[in-house]
Amino acid sequence: MKTFRSILSGVDDWERVVLLDNARFPQYARRSLADIVRERGQDAFDAAFDILQGYGERVREPMVIIHCYSEALQRAAFGNALCMAGSDATTLAPDGPLAGTVFHGAYSWASWFFRFMVRETGILSPAEAVRRLTGLPARTLGLADRGILKAGARADVAVFDATRFGETATTFEPNQLAEGMRHVVVNGVVTLADGHLTGERAGTVIRRAH
Repeated sequence: MKTFRSILSGVDDWERVVLLDNARFPQYARRSLADIVRERGQDAFDAAFDILQGYGERVREPMVIIHCYSEALQRAAFGNALCMAGSDATTLAPDGPLAGTVFHGAYSWASWFFRFMVRETGILSPAEAVRRLTGLPARTLGLADRGILKAGARADVAVFDATRFGETATTFEPNQLAEGMRHVVVNGVVTLADGHLTGERAGTVIRRAH
């Protein structure tokens, strides 16, 4: 495992690998692996293995965040005309059965992309940023009735304040709603009005046609 080149070891800087909040080793939470190994006097891999071993069969429970992309890399990648923005973040909700679930980026990736690429760097226009987040993914996935406003398409509409739309979530407080979103219509049903959830649910699962 020590010789395997992975995204974890490939950063070549254990200061950029940070252990998140966890129940078994709270004394190491929010600290870099480099900081942890200095205290423990261990190799970084051995320290990581000890933390994993401390969880027994619940080895997937301890999580880290890796600060592997610089702002320069983000500008270059997201600014490329062929780049389609996306995230592996699980869709979550502040209420219901998923309210207690944490996944970094779930509440922030799209709003961060818009804020960073439009307002902070000016690399993309508001219209192009929206296209990268909606129409381009829909076209790439072959969803002809989504991602664009036109007659016959699904009535999914998001209305936001382009001067305010952005993330409020942080590394250690990730479950924070973005700000600046005004109204959301899903399949013709208003689910967010004036920034407040209406309680209506109209989303459906997208299934692959056979």
